[in-house]
Amino acid sequence: MQLHASWFNGAYATMLLEMFPTKVRYTALSFIYHVGVAAFGGTTPFIATYLIYATRYELAPIYWGWFGMIITLIAFILARETKDIDINY
Repeated sequence: MQLHASWFNGAYATMLLEMFPTKVRYTALSFIYHVGVAAFGGTTPFIATYLIYATRYELAPIYWGWFGMIITLIAFILARETKDIDINY
């Protein structure tokens, strides 16, 4: 499982770094990362508990995980390629 997580985290960090110009890279990366962790990491326990309560199905939080995976997949598909672009502006 850790090997799989390392593959994702390496690609994720690289993609986030390449999304921003050099002058604001650290600030922008820090901001979007922490807002995302606060928004989704902070609400996940509540949403998981609510899903179990509403459906009476203990594995209902899996659907919240699937939702996150679909959003992540869409974001990766829509991300622009930076291979031939100067990102040091």
